[in-house]
Amino acid sequence: MELDWSQLVDLLRRFWRWWMSNLAALVPAALARRVRRLFAILEIETDGSRVRLRHRHGDTVRELGTVAFAQRTGDAVATELRSLLAAADGYYDRSFLRVAPSRVLSRTIRVPAAARHSLAEAIGYDIDRQTPFGEDQVYFTVTPLSGSGVEGEIAVRLEVVRRTDIDEPLAFLAAAGIRPDRIVAGEGGGRLPLPAAMARKGQSWRGVAGVLALGAAVAFFLAAYLPVARVNEDLARVEAESARTRAAAARVESLRREMQALADAESRLLARKAREPMALALLAEVTAAIPDTAFLIEFGADGTGVTLSGYAEKASDAISWIEGTEHLGGARFLSPVMQDQRLGRERFSLAAERQDGDGHDREVDEEAGP
Repeated sequence: MELDWSQLVDLLRRFWRWWMSNLAALVPAALARRVRRLFAILEIETDGSRVRLRHRHGDTVRELGTVAFAQRTGDAVATELRSLLAAADGYYDRSFLRVAPSRVLSRTIRVPAAARHSLAEAIGYDIDRQTPFGEDQVYFTVTPLSGSGVEGEIAVRLEVVRRTDIDEPLAFLAAAGIRPDRIVAGEGGGRLPLPAAMARKGQSWRGVAGVLALGAAVAFFLAAYLPVARVNEDLARVEAESARTRAAAARVESLRREMQALADAESRLLARKAREPMALALLAEVTAAIPDTAFLIEFGADGTGVTLSGYAEKASDAISWIEGTEHLGGARFLSPVMQDQRLGRERFSLAAERQDGDGHDREVDEEAGP
C-alpha cells in the first residue's frame, strides 16, 4: 500500500498520541510534567449539545472556540471544527474529550469486597438499580475510594454519562478528523471507555503501533541501560578491589608499627642492660672488692645506685673499696660509724651511685641528655 506524505504524517502523529497516552504512567511524574510542556494538546469539552476546543502547548493556552450542534448537519459542524483547528495550525500531539460536570451523574456506593478485581462487570449488572438508566444507555467508570469501606465491603465512586452526550459529539469530531485519545468524566474525573466503534477502528493500527512501541522501548532500554549497567558493575568491582587493597595496606602498616615498637623496645632493653649491670652483678662486684676481714649484712640496689651495711676493722676503708669498683662511685656514709665492742669491728652504712664503665656518673649523663 502506498502512502502519501500527508497520510504518513497523520500516521506518525496518531502513533505519537497513542504512545503518549499509553506509556505516560511509566514515566516519573517530574519528568512527565516537563515532557508534557513540549507537546501540543487539544482539549475538548462537551455538554452533549456543543463542543469547546482549547489548544495547550506548554504553559500557553489558546481558546479556539465553541461549536454548537443544534439543527446543523454533520458537514457544517465538521467544517467549522476544521476551521478552528486551522487557527492552531491543525497540529496537536494528544487530544482528549472531557464531559462537562453538569452531564455527569456521580455517586458513592458500596460493593462486596469480592468484586474488587471486577468492579466494572459487577456494577454493570446493577447499573439500572444504581441509576435511572440501563447499562446500554450509559458509559460509566468506577474508582475505588481508599479508607472509606467497612469490613467485607469497599466504597467506590460511580460516574455515569449518557451515551447520547458522548456519541453525538464523537461523531461530529470524527467527521472533522478528530479522534480523542481518551474520554474523562468532569473535572478530574475517571476515564470513560472509548465507544466500541472507535476501539474497533483503531484496533489494527494500535496492534501494529503496540508492537512498534514495544520494540522501540526494548531497544531504547537496552541501548541506554546495558552500557550504564556495565560501567556500574566495573566501578563496583574496582571500588571493592580498592577497598580490599586499602584494608590490606592498613593491616600491613599496623603490623609494621607493632614490629618497629617491639624492635625499639628490645633495643632499649639491650642498651639498658649494657649500661646497667644487674643487681647480682653489682653485688658480686662489691663482694669481690671487700677484704676477708669485713662482711656485709645488708645490700640494696635500684635504678640509680646501691646501699649497703656491714662491719669492717676500719670503716673508712669501705669508701676506697667501693670507689675501686668498675660500676660504682660517689660513695658516702649514710650514718655515723659505730664501734661494735662485741665483734671488735666498726659498723658502717653507706650508699654509692651507679656509673658507666668509663667512670661517669649515670645521673649526670642522663641530665646532660643523649
